[in-house]
Amino acid sequence: MATAPVLPLSASALSAAPQYFRLPDESSVAWTRDASKLVYPNYRDLNAWNAFREACVSLAAKYLPTETKSALRDFFAPDGQPAIVLENLPVDPHLPSIPSSGVRPTDKESISEAVIVGIL
Repeated sequence: MATAPVLPLSASALSAAPQYFRLPDESSVAWTRDASKLVYPNYRDLNAWNAFREACVSLAAKYLPTETKSALRDFFAPDGQPAIVLENLPVDPHLPSIPSSGVRPTDKESISEAVIVGIL
């Protein structure tokens, strides 16, 4: 199996402390509210996944401050920062027990997944 090439990081990137970005409370509450309306798609339904992804990206674009979006673009660039810290992002208010079946619980909200998909 082939492996991805490892790109060397510059000395300045290695020595730089991660940047910290905090989502304003109002944005976190509003993003949580809007993300809670999204339905987690059936893993076999590609159209539903595409719609979910588009909705998630739209919410991230709406609620992330411009400075944070810029930092994320830089982070994902090949020569970008090795790490950034995002604080106060929306999370599910109630998490079910860890599933023993390896299958996502059907009663879990999709807020955390919506945030991750939107950021990526």
